[in-house]
Amino acid sequence: MRRLDRWRWVRAGLTALCGALAFAGVPGCSQHHFMTEADFKYCNKQALCGVTGPACEDPADMRRNPDQGGIRTINTPEAKPRDVTLAECLAVALERGRTGENFRSFATPGGLPLAAGPANGQSVFTDAVRVFAYDPAIRSIDMEQSLAKFDPFFRSGMTWNKVDRPVGNALDSFQSASSQLSTIAEDTASFQSSLYKPLSTGGLAGISFNTDYEYSNLNAKVNPSYRPVLSLSVEQPLLRGAGVGINELLDSHPGSIRTQVPTGGTVPGILLSRINSEQSKIEFERRVMNLCFAVEEAYWRLDEAFWIKYSREMALRQTLESWNIANSKYKAGAATLLDLKTVEAQYRSFQGQYVQALGAVLEAERKLRYVIGLPAEDGFRLIPADSPTEAPFLPDYQAALQEAFSARPDLQQTRLEVQRSHFEVIRAANGLLPDVRAFANYDLQGLGNRIDGTGNDANLSDSNAFTPLLNNQFQNWTVGVIASFQLGFRNEHSVVQRAKLNLMQRSLQLEEAETRVTYELTQIIRQLVQDHRLIEINRGQRNANAEQVKLRYQAFKAGKETINFLLDAQRDLADALRQEHSSIASYNISLANFEALKGSMLAHNNVKIMDGPLPDCVDARASEHIRQRRGAFTIAESGSGPFFEKTGGMISPKSGESCTVSVKQMQQTVNELPALPDKLADTTPSPLPKLNEATAVPAPEIK
Repeated sequence: MRRLDRWRWVRAGLTALCGALAFAGVPGCSQHHFMTEADFKYCNKQALCGVTGPACEDPADMRRNPDQGGIRTINTPEAKPRDVTLAECLAVALERGRTGENFRSFATPGGLPLAAGPANGQSVFTDAVRVFAYDPAIRSIDMEQSLAKFDPFFRSGMTWNKVDRPVGNALDSFQSASSQLSTIAEDTASFQSSLYKPLSTGGLAGISFNTDYEYSNLNAKVNPSYRPVLSLSVEQPLLRGAGVGINELLDSHPGSIRTQVPTGGTVPGILLSRINSEQSKIEFERRVMNLCFAVEEAYWRLDEAFWIKYSREMALRQTLESWNIANSKYKAGAATLLDLKTVEAQYRSFQGQYVQALGAVLEAERKLRYVIGLPAEDGFRLIPADSPTEAPFLPDYQAALQEAFSARPDLQQTRLEVQRSHFEVIRAANGLLPDVRAFANYDLQGLGNRIDGTGNDANLSDSNAFTPLLNNQFQNWTVGVIASFQLGFRNEHSVVQRAKLNLMQRSLQLEEAETRVTYELTQIIRQLVQDHRLIEINRGQRNANAEQVKLRYQAFKAGKETINFLLDAQRDLADALRQEHSSIASYNISLANFEALKGSMLAHNNVKIMDGPLPDCVDARASEHIRQRRGAFTIAESGSGPFFEKTGGMISPKSGESCTVSVKQMQQTVNELPALPDKLADTTPSPLPKLNEATAVPAPEIK
């Protein structure tokens, strides 16, 4: 009989435990996932390379380009050309590009120490957009975690006791007097199951079910006895921590004085966590803006580098033609060896400048490859296919200022900091209130010698223990108030004062940030006007220098001027062409900088940032889509055919031409010209006339 009662009791306890677990699972919230299972397996594989298995495959970029050649230098600069547009560069960069902030750390070769790698869970500086993309998701987890302090808390347990105590003291003798027992034997068990729900108002509501079992050899009225108790409890702060608003700001739940429950506190409150999440999204948007600007800057710097190289190549060809004419005149006795060496010296000077310009092209391409995420070498040579713009642009200052105030990421982040400071003042002021809590308990009790079946309700020695509980036959209730606080509130007043000072400081930071924006927009608009004006001036100078080269060339060929005038004109023309395209590149970079400074860089480049996975319609790689689209039709480029003309053998840009054709067109035209010699032909100097020693000092021999 005792074994059967115990088994019934255990079965009822397990049933109640399962029911409580099911009830506790009802108010749970669904969890957000920010990584797919495939992505997790891939990252897990990369993390365990060479640790739990064989070494992983080569990097992805290397796998896409298995036939890449060696490193290109000024001695071997040529490779298979691959023309790229600015839109394609932006599409590739958004997939795996970098902002370029880290490029300066290894831009200068030699003497740079190795960078430290991540350790102990800490990250290192990087500028890869793929790394930044995880920051908003990580911050969004804080919002989910901040709600954990309101999750229900379940506690359950069961204990068994066996007592076999000899009668020895007065109490034992009194209890066993009627039965003349020498030993008191008791079997007791206790089952407790509780479910507590922290409320958004700061309170705590709970329901608990307890059952005590006792079987004894003493003469008890109900033996064995079951005492089930159903208890309802509630506790609510009245001042400190009271209300939904303040509990959305507090890091932890006020908890309970009478019942220990988890209160959270690992992350800020939901409102502050939401601000952190918004700031993380804005920070990611800012980095993407910097990425777009870095791509445009690198693209037009590569365009500029190609034109500077072309200006030096054009100067070399003009100097070569001048040397051919001077050599012919020297052989005919119409020019001196000094003229030949003067031309050769300028040719060598232009050769050195050409080598530097060629190295600048390779370096500019390296930076473009870095920011858009391409390998350093893949067997191709990037050729800009877009033509720079020269159209004058004078923006509306007031409209640009209003757009910058609403769209600049740094201003949005600063405004969120001001909002955070407001919340911190409210949270700090809550600490000045005393902790006053009201609580209430209501218990329903039962008693019987069984927990299954039915019996005589009037006789508790033969009844179900749950019958009095369900009939509310026995009940207890408790109501009370508890107050506690520290006298003086010195620490709380200090926290409030610090929060108010932080609010004032961040408000001034916002004001100063808006003032800085006005200065930046003023400067960039002035820079736009200045760069466009320099394009016109430098183009006029280049046209004048081109006409001067033609006239000097004709005069030198006719023997009316010396070679020095022609060489100076050629040098001025090369510098003017370089300055013209430097100003064009600066103007296009200033246009991109203007969009960045007013916060419209993403809209300018038609870039959208969305949460979650890519839709099916844009799941394909954007760069491949752009390349396929470009291959479907012929792009009409500005400019017309060869943009240089020959005056005899003298090659110079056409007068009046804008020269804003793409580098692709320029390269196609230059490739049609013959190769330049590395060395000029040797010339045997003619003997110098002897001088009268009595009248002149002999001249040094020219070698």
